[in-house]
Amino acid sequence: MIPEYVLAAGCASLLSLFGVAFRKIDHADRRMDALELKVAENYVTKQEFREQFMELFRVLNRLEDKIDAHVGENRMLIEQVRRKHPN
Repeated sequence: MIPEYVLAAGCASLLSLFGVAFRKIDHADRRMDALELKVAENYVTKQEFREQFMELFRVLNRLEDKIDAHVGENRMLIEQVRRKHPN
């Protein structure tokens, strides 16, 4: 028959191993939650993405108008672009 102190020591060591494993899993879970929160804070919404692209397209259209006016020799077009886009 196994002495009681050996049985108690075996149970205690088994439970401590479960405790250590649980603590490691809990720690990893908390780190994952913190990482998810940090990543989610930096996401861009679809609406913000669309707004930025619309602004980019507006700037590109202005640039294209200016280039067309300076490359061409149509004085009316050049003056029209200068009035439309003063800078």
